[in-house]
Amino acid sequence: MNNQDDPFYQLGPVRKYLGLVAKSYQNNLGSWKKSLLQELCENLYKFGYVQNLSNMTYVITLNVSENALSNDPDTSALDILKRNFYINLDFLCPYVELIPCILEFLTSQRPELRPYRGRNITAVIKDICRRNNVQVDNNWQADRPYSNFKDIVEFFVSANGPPRIQQKLAQLFEVRHMGPSSQPFFNFIKKTIRNVSEGFPRVYSPCVYIVQSSMYGKSRLIKDLACHHVYISYMCFREELISGYPRACFARSIDRGNTSGYFRYSNDSAFACDVVLFLICTLEVIVEGLERNDDDFTTVEKFWNLQETSLVFEQNVEMRFLEKRDSIGYIWETIRDQSAVRITEDSVVISEDVKDLLRTGWHKYRSALKRNKDPKIEECFVLAIDEARSLGIQSKPDTMSEPFLKIFKRVARFLNTAILWRGFAIIFAGTPAAISDLSPPPEDDSSLIATDTTDAYPWHDLGTFDLHVRWAETPLTLDFSEIGTLRSYAKFGRPSWKLYTDSGHENELLADATAKLAGRHIDRLSKDQLLYVVYAPLMSHDYRVAERFVESRMATLQWVSDYHDKIEVVYPSEPILALAAHRLLEGERDDYLVFALLAERGGLPSGDAGKFIVRWMLLDALKTAGLRDGVQSNYCRVRDLFNGLEEKYLVTCSSNHPNQHPLLNGRIHINHWKTLGSTCTLNDLAEGFLRGCGFCFKENKLAFNLVIPIYLESEHVDLTNIRLFEGDKNREWEKEEKDAVRQAFSVIVIQVRNNQNSRDGKYKTVHGRMVRHSQQIFEKKRPYIITAYFQLGETPPVGYRNKPSYKKNLARFFSIQKDSGYIAHPEGSAVLNPDFALAYDIRVTVTNTNKEFIDRYRGVTRYSKERKG
Repeated sequence: MNNQDDPFYQLGPVRKYLGLVAKSYQNNLGSWKKSLLQELCENLYKFGYVQNLSNMTYVITLNVSENALSNDPDTSALDILKRNFYINLDFLCPYVELIPCILEFLTSQRPELRPYRGRNITAVIKDICRRNNVQVDNNWQADRPYSNFKDIVEFFVSANGPPRIQQKLAQLFEVRHMGPSSQPFFNFIKKTIRNVSEGFPRVYSPCVYIVQSSMYGKSRLIKDLACHHVYISYMCFREELISGYPRACFARSIDRGNTSGYFRYSNDSAFACDVVLFLICTLEVIVEGLERNDDDFTTVEKFWNLQETSLVFEQNVEMRFLEKRDSIGYIWETIRDQSAVRITEDSVVISEDVKDLLRTGWHKYRSALKRNKDPKIEECFVLAIDEARSLGIQSKPDTMSEPFLKIFKRVARFLNTAILWRGFAIIFAGTPAAISDLSPPPEDDSSLIATDTTDAYPWHDLGTFDLHVRWAETPLTLDFSEIGTLRSYAKFGRPSWKLYTDSGHENELLADATAKLAGRHIDRLSKDQLLYVVYAPLMSHDYRVAERFVESRMATLQWVSDYHDKIEVVYPSEPILALAAHRLLEGERDDYLVFALLAERGGLPSGDAGKFIVRWMLLDALKTAGLRDGVQSNYCRVRDLFNGLEEKYLVTCSSNHPNQHPLLNGRIHINHWKTLGSTCTLNDLAEGFLRGCGFCFKENKLAFNLVIPIYLESEHVDLTNIRLFEGDKNREWEKEEKDAVRQAFSVIVIQVRNNQNSRDGKYKTVHGRMVRHSQQIFEKKRPYIITAYFQLGETPPVGYRNKPSYKKNLARFFSIQKDSGYIAHPEGSAVLNPDFALAYDIRVTVTNTNKEFIDRYRGVTRYSKERKG
């Protein structure tokens, strides 16, 4: 998007600035432009478009040279303001789909010029929402005039309708916990506490990080930990406008630009002092509840329920904190003194008086736990901070040299190393908190360098993916009655998808998934990157780009290196996200996006590029036939796939009567792809058919590159009692179950070649090799399959015949065998006709309709080879 297209440059104050700069271009007066820029900063800040005015003006007017302002006013200075504006917009607006509406209002209405006289603001906002196909509450009315940018955002959020589905997440917290136990996570916390003072490599502080994409159940893990293992004081810095669960808690403690906090932030030491006092007050309230034998404190689960359903604990802690900090008693005057708690480069220095307070508080806590006589509760105490984005570098006040998160870590480190609170830990959780903020590489954190330590390894494997199909009371079976529906798709992937269908909000499911996948406006991730969700190419981005995919595009964090300097992210097979990607790609030229992504990836080998393109060709052929009730489910017949291919490419079949072949009446269900290691199993076929995915491979050890499951309805095999999973493992099927699945499923196996040359003598046997290698899927001979050979190139392969062939003796051999015990014929008789297997050749040759496609493909493969060389 260029400057003219970006809505930021259409904001009234920015447009005025650019106009004045354009008029003065001939004079090239850098000092005058700097004063204009200073005025622009003040105007944007005055209406609330940007935050932290003092920091902005310092960066722009002092750090940007006059020469830079004269020659490149847009990229050297306005980019800083633009980023601040979009950060502020993303921070204020919880719903991605509202952002285009808000931007349209800002650019068309010029609200900063008439903040109190918005003419018929209610009608204007409703009209903009409807024009952008965004839900709007017909009964909504603006209840006040707007005076700043935040007011306008609040209007759009409230006009968007009654409380959204996010508020119903409470239902997910109320149900009995399913899935993996939180015991491993608690063990990890205890190990981290020990490794601060012992172990190798040593850990900097007893702080652990739950880092994963949205909707994976990070908050649910905290709740399960709090209900079974340890007393947890819960803080949640969710914005008040965002309807999530659990609710915002202690949200007023931290200054977040739009919300003034009661923790002081005049400097690092003042903030650290308030953190220490806050922890003292928190533990005091818990100890008093335990000593009184208050029913809300007698068990860890009751204590969590108190925090979850009531403001009593939060208000008591806050009241005590403010009273003590403002009192005139000796000890609290001491803790207010900056010498009482002082920040150093790598830790905190605390006075003896404050240390005595901390020791006394911890001793009372341990004694109260012992009197409680619950043997399951260990001598630990945890502060859990959810939605921790507000603690990162983006929200650091100008008055502090370090972000809030680092101060918390230094305080926690001191409490551990000074043997004051040895069982204390802090949990930081939340996306959109950047991974590098929560758990940075050592070279990015001076404290880690100074102490020769590392941060705790981030906890990212929550075990909740596919929770409803692996841990549900009603186990998932091979029941295809709901296949291709949102209700079926919602069972897979993140646990929150199923909440939509269970709560009667199925009509909101795809809209919300699409909004989430679209990403934050500020990240400006390209549209071609949505193809990752559907086509499953390997993602090999650098650290910063990869973490943006997790923060903003719903990608899953799969791996973090030991030193936290490298990460891997993926899009696992998640049907709802795949359908959301299809919706976002509607109206786009998919082939353009495919080639853009391949070119963007650079050094992708030409062979991998060809396989990616074939995956796109196969789904592209189903765009019409696979559309079902407005959803691109691609649940259709095998013949629909090959009919779609024949419309665009030269397709030849081995069968004399391909239209009569029973395989063509089989069912396929493929709207996205999943990457396997090097093999495909019967379990994979059945699961893939349920999920709606085909398979590609990281390693090519077989005679084919792609696999599409086929369900043979004509076999009439009852699979409804066959289960796929046993908890986090695939179920081991009995022989009878395996035989039934073999009988019910076949495959399309596909080999992709970019070109054919005179030295390639394998063409004649390529289909036979695919048939033979398919035995590894079925664990024995399976004759009833389809082989497809994709030839991506203009010239026909050497020895090309009118029809593809496979080894006739192999065909004859398969036709007389008993297969899996369910086909019983006299020896020597043919089970099927001689054309029992279908072999297809698909040639992509230059025609009037696809010349551009071929040219683009050649360009990508040529570019890949040049990069590789």
